[in-house]
Amino acid sequence: MEFDWKIILFIVIFISIGAVTIIIRLKQSKKLKDTWQKFAQSHGLTYTDDISEVSEIKKLGDDQLEMLNKMKATGTFKMAAKLLGFNFLYGKYNGTDIRIYTIKKGRQGSTYTVYCVEVNFDKSLNLGLEIYKEGFFSKTGKLLGVQDIQIGWKELDDLVMIKGNSEEAVQHFLNRDGVKEAIRDLISYEKTVNIDDTDIHFETGYDIMKDQDQLFGLLDKMTETMKKIKP
Repeated sequence: MEFDWKIILFIVIFISIGAVTIIIRLKQSKKLKDTWQKFAQSHGLTYTDDISEVSEIKKLGDDQLEMLNKMKATGTFKMAAKLLGFNFLYGKYNGTDIRIYTIKKGRQGSTYTVYCVEVNFDKSLNLGLEIYKEGFFSKTGKLLGVQDIQIGWKELDDLVMIKGNSEEAVQHFLNRDGVKEAIRDLISYEKTVNIDDTDIHFETGYDIMKDQDQLFGLLDKMTETMKKIKP
């Protein structure tokens, strides 16, 4: 039986490229992990790179959760997490519960890292609340008759989309002293922030650890807002 050395050479090259790619990804992951660990130690936060230790990351889609569950079942979970560069910080900042973490978005073979910052309510508001900056599509939707909740204060009504299960309950929540002003100031400061029943949430494709002054400015604003709006 004659060997086809071209096929063997191709297999060897293919395996070598795969091995080099994994080594590079692991080195990048370790460097990122070191940065996050130092940040956690400096600011009294807890760090983990094991997704199985995290009870809930609600921003993951159903397909991502299914993938993670499959990895747990096959025993490849921790290695996959290292290759994916998962990082998670949690604890108290400015007297408020926060979470900073990375997730992967996109489809298999074309994923990208998203950096998330959350400031959490003590418990769910149970309002079905969604507040986010108005964009082109939401403004167009309004013109076509898609309705959001109006609270009767033009500065906020014109700035954001507001949704919820009960218009009356949401209006009552937002019209408490200082709440609508705090939300207006936060959205004006960072237009990509959104608010729901469980947290104030921010995400970006930019590595937030590269500009920690900007990260602290955002955390200060988000935690100050939380203190003003939580029940």
